[in-house]
Order: sequence, then C-alpha cells, then structure tokens
Amino acid sequence: MYTVKRWGWSIGAVLVLSIGLSACSSNEGASVNEGTTQQTAVKETEAAAEKPETKEYVDYLGRKVEIPTDPQRIVYYDNKTFGDMLVLGADAVGQDSRFESIYQDQVKDIEDLGAPLNLEKLVELEPDLIITGLHAQGEELDQIAKVAPTVGIDVDAPLEQRLPILGLLVNREAEAQQWLEDYDAKSEQAWNAFKQSANIGPDETATIFLNTNRTLYVMTTGLAADLYSPYGLDIPNEVKKVTIDEEMPWAQISLESLPSFSGDHVFLMAAGAGEDSAENDELMKSAIWKDLPAVKNGHVYVVEQKWNKRDAYTMHEFLNELPAMMKQQ
Repeated sequence: MYTVKRWGWSIGAVLVLSIGLSACSSNEGASVNEGTTQQTAVKETEAAAEKPETKEYVDYLGRKVEIPTDPQRIVYYDNKTFGDMLVLGADAVGQDSRFESIYQDQVKDIEDLGAPLNLEKLVELEPDLIITGLHAQGEELDQIAKVAPTVGIDVDAPLEQRLPILGLLVNREAEAQQWLEDYDAKSEQAWNAFKQSANIGPDETATIFLNTNRTLYVMTTGLAADLYSPYGLDIPNEVKKVTIDEEMPWAQISLESLPSFSGDHVFLMAAGAGEDSAENDELMKSAIWKDLPAVKNGHVYVVEQKWNKRDAYTMHEFLNELPAMMKQQ
C-alpha cells in the first residue's frame, strides 16, 4: 500500500506540476505575443508619423499635384506677393527677392533663389513644397517640379481670393480667414477716419501714374489694391476704360493725354526713386503737369516704388502710412 500510495502521490504531483508548467508556458506565450503585437503597432505608428500626409490639389494652371498637408520647408517663388506668407506666419526656406519691399529685414535670412531660378540652390534647400507665380511656366516649371511638389498660383488675383488659397496650401486656413476679416475692419476704419480728417468727399477719384524710362503708365495693380478698396477712392472713368475694362493691370499713355486720366488726387511713382528722381523732376516741371487740377489743389503724392505691391503685408502697412503720405504736399 505504501508503494502504491507513494506512486499515486507522484502521479498527482506530476499532473499538478504539468498543469502549472503548462499555464506558465501559456502565459509567457501570451506575454510574448502581446509584446510582439505592441512593438509592431509602435513601429507602424512611427512609420506613419515619418511619412508625410498628402492631398491632391489642382492648381491655377490646371495641374494635379500631390502636396503635403502640413509643409515644413516651403519655397515661395514670387517677388511681389511674399508678404502674404508673412501675415500667415508661414515659414519659407527660399524666395525671389528681386524687387525692393518694405519687409526686406524680415526676409533677409531666407535664401534668395535669383532670377532665373537657380536650380542647384533649390535642390540644396530640400523643399517639401514649392509655390510659384505665373512667370514660372513651361520648361522651367517642369524642372522645378522635379525637385518637389510644385503649385502654380495666380498672384494677380484679388487678395480676398488669393490668401485663402495660400492658407490652404500652407496649412493656415483659419489664419487666412481671420486676417482678411481683421484687415477689412481696419481698412474701413482707416479710410473713414482719414476722409473725415482730410475733408475728402465720397466720390473723389485718384490716379496712379508710373513714370519710368520716360514712359507714363496708369495703373490699377500694386498700390491700387489699397487705394481702390471699397472704402477708398474711386477710379477715374478714363483709367477704368484702358485697364479694368480691357482686363489689363496697367496701360501706357502719352504725356499729352495725361489730363484726361488725372483724378482729384494723383499718386506718382518713379521706378526705384522718390520725389528727387530726375524723371519725376522733369515731368513735374512740364506745363501739362502744372496745369492739372490735382497739382493746383496740392493733391499730388510722390510714392516710393516699394509701396507698389499687392501683398497682404504691404497693404496692411499702407493703411498706417496713408495719412502721412497724403500730407506730404
């Protein structure tokens, strides 16, 4: 009996031990499998994080482009509207800074890609999105697009159309909408206050003349974006006929025809210069100029070329400078 009992106990012990070992083995297996699953999930999450999310966008030129939803290394290649990027708080690694601007200090550390665009510099910047104006088309656009996703934008579109598009491209849609609302309120307040203080009537007109290379132009672009705002001054009919009606941002005119285009107020620009420019001096000494009603009434304002831009930053700052600018004469 002793022998049998001892054997029976041994069998029971073995069974208990076997069950225990089996349970441990099963738990360890489950732990290993769970650990492996977690590691796989982490790796998949990390891989997804490393891979930038993209979206399809159809640009102004009708091109379908796969672009990052939140670009981090943007090249903005247009020399007249970079201020749009500034008001949205969007960083850029490359630009085209050919022309003078009021925000030169803010962009001095951003790589200037030159004109024509320096492809070698562009490649070195490793952009994840390139935004370009209309001057980059055809073969040049094809070359640029090989470096990174490239979107063509209509830089001549009104700001209220242009800024939301840029906001969409650089993941700043809310900022674009808010800026436009704030600017509209500021524009209304600034113009109303100024008109009242300067005793400017509701129907008074203004003309922008560009005087360069002994050639005169009337303009409805650049500075005109602010000047002809819904709260600003009106466009003379003759200017409207040769620009707006013809879908042209400017029109060349003769000195002899200047009086027919002149408004109640005249803003005179000379390329890269102010009142002391030789070209402006020569124009303002002419009998035709001196006989303009705006000249006789002291409503002529000589404006530096840096203000002849249609970007959001310049337009905003122009509202701050307007009272002083129009009191200079």
